[in-house]
Amino acid sequence: MKKTRSIYFENNNEEEHISFGSFAICMYYAVQLNAAKAKKLFDATISEWKYRAEYELSTGSLTPDHTEAHFTVSEVQEVVSFLENDVVPALNAETQDILAQYGGKSNFINLYYNNAEFLKFNGISENDFFDSDGETLAHYMNRLKLILQYSLSVNQACDVYVR
Repeated sequence: MKKTRSIYFENNNEEEHISFGSFAICMYYAVQLNAAKAKKLFDATISEWKYRAEYELSTGSLTPDHTEAHFTVSEVQEVVSFLENDVVPALNAETQDILAQYGGKSNFINLYYNNAEFLKFNGISENDFFDSDGETLAHYMNRLKLILQYSLSVNQACDVYVR
């Protein structure tokens, strides 16, 4: 059995992981709802090192091994609101498989790379697992919202990594 990549979010004893393909669908879906808010969501789900490297900012003493997420309190608050008020309800309202709406896996990957701008920082491939049921994706995004809320409550970024 082939191992599927997942993205992990951890903060103390709180943890969530989402298959990388499913996460990509959620992020692309969020861009379709509101690109500016989706960018903040994306930024809150990458490490501080990756954030600085991708946006050509000084990485200082940070290395690629750094897993602490980019964490700006006001932006994470906006992200939590975006997930709660826009992304989760919209995903829950979907009645058709989202990957099918995007024309299947291969077409989705093409859409992702051709239209996603900042999302290209997270590469996806045909080998990734893509869960694309709206309710399931809403569940994942709600769990991510809870991790981010927890990060806000303890004023500490979560760790984020892919494996």
